[in-house]
Order: sequence, then C-alpha cells, then structure tokens
Amino acid sequence: MVDSVYDEGVYASIAVDRYDNPHIAYYDWSNGDLKYAYKGANGWIVETVESEGWVGWSTALALDASGRPHVSYHKCDDGTLRYAYRDADGTWHTEKIDGDQNNYTGDYTSIAVDSAGNPYIAYFVTVISNNEHLNYLKYARKTASGWQIQTVDVTEYVGCPSIALDSSGRPHISYYDGANYRLKYACLTPAQ
Repeated sequence: MVDSVYDEGVYASIAVDRYDNPHIAYYDWSNGDLKYAYKGANGWIVETVESEGWVGWSTALALDASGRPHVSYHKCDDGTLRYAYRDADGTWHTEKIDGDQNNYTGDYTSIAVDSAGNPYIAYFVTVISNNEHLNYLKYARKTASGWQIQTVDVTEYVGCPSIALDSSGRPHISYYDGANYRLKYACLTPAQ
C-alpha cells in the first residue's frame, strides 16, 4: 500500500527514475488534495503537493533528467490547469497555467519534460457559450518569459491527449476527435 488515507489514488500517474524507483502523482479524494509518493530505501514517502480547494484531477507526472517530478493537473473548484514541480531542495512550487471559472480547463492533461527541465503540457478545454459546448485541444510550454499557449485543434469534442518529445525537443501529440470518432496526431514544427 502506498498511502494509508481512505479513497486516495484517483487520477494516478506513474514514472520510474533511472534507479528504477517508482514515483506516483495522484488525487486524494477524501481530502481533495494533490499528492505525490515515491519509493525510497525505507518504503513509500508521501507528500501533499497542493491542498487548497479540490485540486489534483486529471494528474500527469513526468521526471526530468535529474529525477525531479513535474506534475500537470486540473483544479476543479476554479476550472484551471495547474503545474507543480519539486526543486532540488525538495520544495514544491505550484502555478496556474490557463483557465478560469467560466471554462473547464485542464482535463485530460499529459506532460513531458525536455532535457533542460522545461515542461510541455497537452490538455483539454471546454468552453460553454449559449448552452453549447466547444472543445479545444491546447498545448502549453514553459519558457524563460513564461507560459506559451496555443490551440492545436477545435471540435465539438476533442481531448484525451498524450504528449511526447522527440530527440530535437519537438512535441508530438496524439488525441481523440470525438466529433468525428477518430484518433488524431499533431507534430509542432520548430517555428511553432
């Protein structure tokens, strides 16, 4: 057992470091918290990453070259996409990337980290206007000047992305187009 809290482990995402140690990010349903656990020499170590509001839905985890965790996730009570990372001192840093209470942003997140430790996130946004839903597949990457966000696709229903970086650091995204019942693929060129 990883965590002793009742009803934890929803939206779990796992990564394995270069020493074959598992790392897991997940939602603690009982307390509404985003949690992170890793297996050390003496067993599982569990940390609360963020606990304000209902935070930690649609969790995705990636490790950088130094084995530090990076997590993308949805904060349900304010409808935002959020990002957290743990620094070399073991301190967690969290921030909002996109969204507001008028939209549902950050569902179905997927994260990748490049060789310099920069995160790339693919995610789903639902915009409700005049009782109609429009869905966006978006992509965000962190640069020295902040987050750069762009729309990848728009349909009545698009989402469930998975992102990976190639050897040049270009993002490749697979996703589901629910309006046309198709699996789709996008690759961003270096100019993008």
